[in-house]
Amino acid sequence: MNEAAFFNVDNTLINIESMFDFYHYWTEITGNKDNSYIENFQKDMADNIPRTIINEKYYQQFQGQTLESLNDKANKWFEDLFRKKQPLIHKTIERLYLHKKVNHKIIFVSSSMISLLKPFAKYLGANDILCTTLEIKNGILTGNILPPQIIGEGKQIAIKQYAEVNIINLERSFAYGNDISDIPMLETVGNAVCVYPKADLLMYAKEKSWEIL
Repeated sequence: MNEAAFFNVDNTLINIESMFDFYHYWTEITGNKDNSYIENFQKDMADNIPRTIINEKYYQQFQGQTLESLNDKANKWFEDLFRKKQPLIHKTIERLYLHKKVNHKIIFVSSSMISLLKPFAKYLGANDILCTTLEIKNGILTGNILPPQIIGEGKQIAIKQYAEVNIINLERSFAYGNDISDIPMLETVGNAVCVYPKADLLMYAKEKSWEIL
C-alpha cells in the first residue's frame, strides 16, 4: 500500500487565506470596488456563521465568469504573490520535501478552489489536490459549488475516498493542519501534525499527543 502526506493549505503551507487574498486581487484588477461582500463576510465571521455557508457566499461572487478567465487571473495572482512577499511557511515546506524524498504522495486538501491551488501544487510538486469543485455550465461558473465541501468532515470524506481509490495506508500516512476544523482530517491518519495551531486546536492536540510544529 502507498503512504501519503495530506496538507491543509491556508495557514499550513502558505501564510495567507488564499480565497480572500485572491478576492482582493480580483476586485482590484476587475475594477469591482463593491465592499459589501467583505463587510458581510466580516459580519458573518463575527456572528459565527458556519464556514460552509460563508464559502457558498464566497463562490457566488464569481457567477458568470468563464473558467478560462478565472484561471488566468489566478495564475497572475500567484505570480504577484511571490513578487510582493514570501507566502510559504518554511517549517511545513521542509516537511513536504522530506515526504517527497521517501516517496510519499503529496496531497493538498483545501476548501479553496483548483484555480488557486494548482499553481502552488505545480510549484511544490504535489501529486493531487482535493478541493472545492465549482459548478460550470458551458464554460461559465454558475456561482454554485458541488458537494462535498472540503472543510471539516468533508476533508475526512474526501481523504477516505481518495485513499480507497489510490490504495493509501491511512494509518501510516500523515496529515498537517492548523485549525480546529482540520480535526476530522487529522484524525483520519496515523500521524497528525499541527502547524502553528490556534489555541483550541493546540489544546486538543496536546490531549491527543499529536506532533506540534
